[in-house]
Amino acid sequence: MRPWTRRVIGVAVGTLLAFAGSPTGAAIAVIGGQEVPDGAAASLVSIRERGSFACGGSLIGPDVALTAAHCVTDSAPAELLVGTGSADLTRQVEHAVARVEIHEGFGQGPGLYAHDLALVHLARPVTGIRPLALPPVGEGTPTGRTVRLAGWGVTENGAHPARPHAISATVLGDASCEAAHPGQTDRRTHLCAAGPVGQGACGGDSGSPLVANGRLYGVYSWSAKPCAQGPLLPDVATSVPTHRRWIADKTGL
Repeated sequence: MRPWTRRVIGVAVGTLLAFAGSPTGAAIAVIGGQEVPDGAAASLVSIRERGSFACGGSLIGPDVALTAAHCVTDSAPAELLVGTGSADLTRQVEHAVARVEIHEGFGQGPGLYAHDLALVHLARPVTGIRPLALPPVGEGTPTGRTVRLAGWGVTENGAHPARPHAISATVLGDASCEAAHPGQTDRRTHLCAAGPVGQGACGGDSGSPLVANGRLYGVYSWSAKPCAQGPLLPDVATSVPTHRRWIADKTGL
C-alpha cells in the first residue's frame, strides 16, 4: 500500500472529514505554514515506509520515536526507517527499526482514531540530537497554550517539500474540543488545537508533533476537510498528557 494513499479518508458525518489511515483520498499538509530551518526542530523525525516518506514523528529518547499509530500499523519493522539529523528530507540519516509498539486501544474508541500512538524503537541509539521533552506525568490538557505543529506534508501548491513547514495554534479546552467534533473526540484520548482560518494541518502531517515550551503535548492525528478551518473545526491530535503513563510504562521516560 502506498504511504500517501492510506493517510486520508472522506466520511460524511455532519461535515466531510479527512482522517489519517485510510485506503483512499489525497494527502494534504500544513496549510499556511512557514518553512522550518535546520536546527529549529532537531527532534522532528520522518517515518519512512519502504523507502518513501510516510509520516512525521518525534525523537523522545535516544532510541525511540513517537508517532501516530495509523502511520505504522500495516508495516513490519523491516519495512520502516526513521530519518534524523536534518530538516531536509534528502539529507537525513536513516535508522533501522527494531520493533514497533502500537497503543493497545488504538481505534477502539472513545471517538475517532482513539489512542492513535505508536512507539518506534530504533536498532541503535541516535547521537548528537537532544530528544524532545515530555510533560510530567499527571499534567492535564494545556488549555490556552500556544503550540507549534511542524510537518512535511504536501503544501498548498501540491508539491511535496523537502523541508517541513510549521504553524502556531492554540490548544482548546476539552469541552470545546468535544463540542467542535461531537461524538468524534473524547478528552480521554484527544486534544484539539487551532490557528486562524487558513492555517492548519491535514492528512499529510500525520504523526507530527505539537510542541509548547520545548515539550511534546500532541501527536497530530486527523482534521476536518477542507483543512485549516480554524477554531470552529480544529485539528485533532492524540493527547500526550492523557497517554503519559502509557509512554512511561513502555519506555521508562
